[in-house]
Amino acid sequence: MSKKWTRRSALALIGSGAGLLTWGTGGFTDVTADRQVNINTTADDNGDPTDNPLLGITTHDGQVVFETETRKLVTLTNNIGPKLDTVKANVQNKAQLDFDVEIDSVPNSLDDESGTVTATVTGSGSNCIKETGQIELKISALSTSTDSAPEITATRSISLSCVNCLNFEQPETVTPSGFIPDTGSQFGLRDEFDPKSMLSYGWESEQTDTTRERGELQATEEDTLAHFTTNIPTAYDASEDPYWEIDLPNGWYDVTMHCRDPSYSDQEYSFDVVGGAETVKLRDRAFDYGSKERPTKAETYSFPVEVNNNEELQITPPDGTFNPKISWLRFESREDEPKPTVNLSAKGASNKRGISQNQDYYFKITNNHDAPIDLTAVRVDFARTVYAGEYIEPDLFGRIYGDNYEIEISVGEDLSFNDGTSVNADYRDALRNQWYDDIGEKAALKATRRGGQLVANEEAELGLFGFRRQTEWGTDLLDMKGADVHITLWYKKEGNNTEYSTTSAVFSSET
Repeated sequence: MSKKWTRRSALALIGSGAGLLTWGTGGFTDVTADRQVNINTTADDNGDPTDNPLLGITTHDGQVVFETETRKLVTLTNNIGPKLDTVKANVQNKAQLDFDVEIDSVPNSLDDESGTVTATVTGSGSNCIKETGQIELKISALSTSTDSAPEITATRSISLSCVNCLNFEQPETVTPSGFIPDTGSQFGLRDEFDPKSMLSYGWESEQTDTTRERGELQATEEDTLAHFTTNIPTAYDASEDPYWEIDLPNGWYDVTMHCRDPSYSDQEYSFDVVGGAETVKLRDRAFDYGSKERPTKAETYSFPVEVNNNEELQITPPDGTFNPKISWLRFESREDEPKPTVNLSAKGASNKRGISQNQDYYFKITNNHDAPIDLTAVRVDFARTVYAGEYIEPDLFGRIYGDNYEIEISVGEDLSFNDGTSVNADYRDALRNQWYDDIGEKAALKATRRGGQLVANEEAELGLFGFRRQTEWGTDLLDMKGADVHITLWYKKEGNNTEYSTTSAVFSSET
């Protein structure tokens, strides 16, 4: 059927008050009128500029979209002449797609100009796999003009792929499927992976020369990396070395950061991650500051972070971090702030026990379960402690003085003390309360005679006391000011023998 025949038929049918359904590439257009109209257009675009459609619809197919990016789906052009007063668009097959598509903007109206329908794409999953689908988009345009068809309805199919992982690699690296590349370029619009990209990310300053592909592992994302330092291998210095950043919409994200160098182990994986809200402090507890080595070549961190105030999300090693490197990142957007079922947060450092020789730390535990929980075990880790004016990774030991236990927990109230000894502890560390018991291992908690489950929405206070440092002659009290303290807590829900754990809490003393 020729387009000219279609146009003549459209005029005849609409003039008689009928509806017309006409087919075109990628969908159909439906024109409805109940009176004589003057249309002088065809029903669909065939690429001939002299053969204009009623509503020009250009689809933007084949795009690769990163998590939370907003992209153009179609461009609309009013070829009728009279103003189209109302334009609408919606996705018809949301439930069938492997990712989420939310219409972001639609032209309020169209005169004799063009407008775009944009959408935000999220939810590509957690496996660094490129998800591809066909978006079925329904478009309607309405005119109240007396010399125009009052409504045009069309459908179009737009192919699109979504990814949420980013690989740090060399410019000549073949980017693995499911990732977009970072090749060390300075922060700016990155369209290497798709010419229609609207995503900006990169380094504070050019870092291409510090990217590596080792050629040792088959999986590209495990074989490539970027250094944060410009002089390798040295400690990170923020006055000379760049941070990395990405421009993401405001909101909460579950982030996975993977760091690996298959050829070397002389790296410390410590980072501060901030997006305008609270800083997430990631500290490498495996790195040995003496040998400048770590026992394993890889580390993976998973954590939630909030981006707000239209700030970029930045990743920066703390000053002094030795030879930091990064391999890949994954971002998964969240609808709201994550709420752990058992929350562990820092309260502060003090010497409320009345023993002033060293710093004590206090944490708040909150049970957000509907059921009571029993606390079963705890792990304490420290990174970078200031001692005699220098950063060290301390060998920490517990030492019992009567009832002065290393770790105590009071349920329902803060810990209180008499002559340095707690009077209301419900749990104590059952292992690390004796000579030379090492820090950094999972230790059982023992309920005291007070006992004490945490009922629903109840809080408890955890205190860390009396840490000592090994010396040539024995041990001495360690000033923990400036330390980053990590706590992991294990618990069991009432009526369930499964042991669960919290996400580690982090507390850094600034003084």
